[in-house]
Amino acid sequence: SVRDKPLFYTKLDHMIHGREWNAKRGRIGFSIAEALYADDACFVFGSRESMCEAAVIVDKHFTDFGLKVHKGKDGKKSKTECMFFPPSGFKYEDADTSNVEVNNGYYTFCKRFKYLGSIITWDLKADDDVKTRIRCATSAFNLMRNVLKSKLVKASRKAQLYKVIVCTVLLYGSECWAMRADLLQRLERFHNQCIRGMCNITRREQWHKHISDSDLREKFKTINRRKSDEKNNILKPLGTIEDMLTERNLRWGGHVARMKPDRMPRLLLTAWVNNKRPIGRPEQTFGHALKRSLVLRAKQIEKSFKPEEMIYTRKADDIAEALRRTGKVKKEDRSKETWLDLAQDRKLWTSLVYELFHDRNDR
Repeated sequence: SVRDKPLFYTKLDHMIHGREWNAKRGRIGFSIAEALYADDACFVFGSRESMCEAAVIVDKHFTDFGLKVHKGKDGKKSKTECMFFPPSGFKYEDADTSNVEVNNGYYTFCKRFKYLGSIITWDLKADDDVKTRIRCATSAFNLMRNVLKSKLVKASRKAQLYKVIVCTVLLYGSECWAMRADLLQRLERFHNQCIRGMCNITRREQWHKHISDSDLREKFKTINRRKSDEKNNILKPLGTIEDMLTERNLRWGGHVARMKPDRMPRLLLTAWVNNKRPIGRPEQTFGHALKRSLVLRAKQIEKSFKPEEMIYTRKADDIAEALRRTGKVKKEDRSKETWLDLAQDRKLWTSLVYELFHDRNDR
């Protein structure tokens, strides 16, 4: 479909939050036409009219290549579904979400769509996805209950199994979550519950004996990094969910930051919609989640190092300040490094992601 103006604008800079919605200098306009993965396809449209017009064209195009696009018939829902994402100030119920007619069938609308294990909802929030991940992780923990709760298994082995199996299931797809404080609290509550189960201690006993959650986590240590010499493996206590989310967010943020400027994820990293924002705090976004992870890592560096100490080729104080530059900076600080500049140094960024800077013998 032909659009009068781009759906998104971006600047290839470091700002992932707090940008003015009507910024014009140096901006690049772009639209997302489609996203293709294997035999799946997602098409983005700015209006229902353009979607209805393109649905017939897309169906015919795939049919010409011998592919079949599933359509609804005789009152049955189609596997190919449409989803409406309302703009700010617009109610979902006010939109026309009736079936989209195509050749010999129709496409239906949905409010919740599952793709590759992740849940996408019409409000673009992570609530349903987090709820599903907790349910799946609970099943994974119960399947390994006899091992994880056994007193004959070493704590380090339990920690490795728990982190590889349960935590991987729990945090699948978390790199793109717009994580709110209440969702993080739910994940931390589940994490602490699993740790109490591996320690064979109830919450009442923990309270009665004045045992903190951090004390329980100290009992379970996993390998932070494997060296060529297995005797020199670094054992690290099992962290909080926030620590694990920080590692995943920084790893994904670094991958995107190093992509070519014309790649879609790189454009969306600093993109915004040219539409006036409603009154109040903006909705939680991936940029806010990445900012929290960057700030957390900056605080850890400030706690572990003196300002003048060197981490590879940079001072610890300069790295901490660069990690905090995620939004608008003062005019006199525009020449200084930002988190985006640090991400280009793959060796340094890997150290920041996995907290390898704690191993001072390698610096």
